[in-house]
Amino acid sequence: MKVVWILSDGLAGHVNQARALARLPDLTVVEVPVRLRHKIWRPLLRAWIRCSPRSFRWLSLAYDFTLPSGMPDIVLSAGGNTSFANVLLARQLQRPNLFIGSLRRLPPKNFTTIYTLEAIGSDNNVVLKVPLSPLLPSKIAQEGRQLRERLGLIDVPLWAMIIGGDGAGFRYSPKDWKALAEAMMMLSQRYGCRWLLTTSRRTGMEAEIALQTAIPKELLVDVVWYSQAPRAVMSAYLGAADRIFVTSDSMSMLADAMVAGTPVYALSPEQAFADSRYESALNRFATDKLIIRKAIRDMC
Repeated sequence: MKVVWILSDGLAGHVNQARALARLPDLTVVEVPVRLRHKIWRPLLRAWIRCSPRSFRWLSLAYDFTLPSGMPDIVLSAGGNTSFANVLLARQLQRPNLFIGSLRRLPPKNFTTIYTLEAIGSDNNVVLKVPLSPLLPSKIAQEGRQLRERLGLIDVPLWAMIIGGDGAGFRYSPKDWKALAEAMMMLSQRYGCRWLLTTSRRTGMEAEIALQTAIPKELLVDVVWYSQAPRAVMSAYLGAADRIFVTSDSMSMLADAMVAGTPVYALSPEQAFADSRYESALNRFATDKLIIRKAIRDMC
């Protein structure tokens, strides 16, 4: 059985993509936390990788990490801050390395295989139709059924609202949160639906308080305010929901939602300035009918 080391930056969206790629029966996964000590190391590491075939000493200087015992067969990571560690460690151990995401201006030749949503023009690039997600459709369906049974709402229309926060060029204002709450109320009145709502790490307390104040409690059959009491509910909410609404700032949340096989609405605030690659990916998902793009102000 082969061993894969997943280099983890601690960000759930990145780690989950790597877990999804490593989800094979003949792989043993070992997660290795690696923390870039300071962003000033990025250009230095980029230059050193170009100039030196082996640079383990730089890895120790730039990152806080502890290597597990044994040797991996494959080094794998996702997210820009892990890319340098991925290259340096693979060189030192002389192992193939896989990377998911933007290369931070590193030449593609430094990786065995690179997984991206948009083509980067190299022979070792695998272009993904949808982002990687660790969730399985069967698990989503099972947990959704269990949640409906626990709530006693087998035949009631349930819609899920998955909320992120500032990131990827999207910025939310109090006006956006107010509009989102008003849209949820209007949709409930129109379609008789009730809501499963969860915020996330990026939402923040201020936005959560604004939403708590504006959304009538009777519309929410189950809710997670992440800043106040985090709880893992994504699979259950996605499986229980008849429609899924996700803010567009999180590619990993969109990836999870698309696995469910339920209509997915990708919501954008007024300040939506994603870079060209991110915007292109969202438009491709919409063209392929994987998501329906909506501005928050146009939800109703």
